[in-house]
Amino acid sequence: MSVHLMSVAFSANLPDTEIPVSGENHTVKASTLKFVLLALADHANDEGRGAYPSIDTLAKKTSMSRRTVQRALDALIQLQIIKCVGTSEYGTDNYSIFEAAIYRGDSGTKAVGGVTLGQEGGDSGAVKSVPESPESS
Repeated sequence: MSVHLMSVAFSANLPDTEIPVSGENHTVKASTLKFVLLALADHANDEGRGAYPSIDTLAKKTSMSRRTVQRALDALIQLQIIKCVGTSEYGTDNYSIFEAAIYRGDSGTKAVGGVTLGQEGGDSGAVKSVPESPESS
């Protein structure tokens, strides 16, 4: 477990990233990328090597579906933040995490704007206020 890489991942400014899925583009949200990167960093050493958790392990750790984890890993590879460097002795993919790529921020991948699509204005729910306390005498 690399606390250092986990700290770096927490501070990462990752973009929403489009990846090809069955001939169409699919957007992987920045929050999904960050959480999967954090889970992967939890398995790596401080140099970013030796991270070979199974897809099931990452899915369980992040409470995401296997497919969402796979798409996030594909996007992190596309962003050149991680690289699959082989297969572990357990048959799982072995990843390296590139700290410099996390700091780099913009890797040239097309990012989607950081606003919620289809929403105008602010909060649509009822807003409650707290009554003021009486003045002391």
